[in-house]
Amino acid sequence: MEEVNRVRPRFEEARNRFYLERYQELKDRGLVASAIALAQAYEGSDSMDDYRVDEVLKRALEADGQMTGSSELMRVRQELRDLGYIWSPGGARKSLYISGTPSLMPFVADVANH
Repeated sequence: MEEVNRVRPRFEEARNRFYLERYQELKDRGLVASAIALAQAYEGSDSMDDYRVDEVLKRALEADGQMTGSSELMRVRQELRDLGYIWSPGGARKSLYISGTPSLMPFVADVANH
């Protein structure tokens, strides 16, 4: 435990720096509202199907005053996937989406709200 306590501050600093970089990428691409909506939807859940992901994204885009057509939903979902915010294992479960880094989601929501 002594070793863990000794390195914990450096780990937390590196993790927070990494998370802030991911947050900035989301912000630069105009994806923060969508990311927060997904964080809330994933709360207590390990995965969602593509229909549910699109439903959450559509509501987030509508609330943010953005277009909500199928091409826009696909673009946002793909960008979130490209950034690793969500991912799909593929194969027979290709319509399943999993949080890329579950602890990143509440971090993004917290930073956005402060």
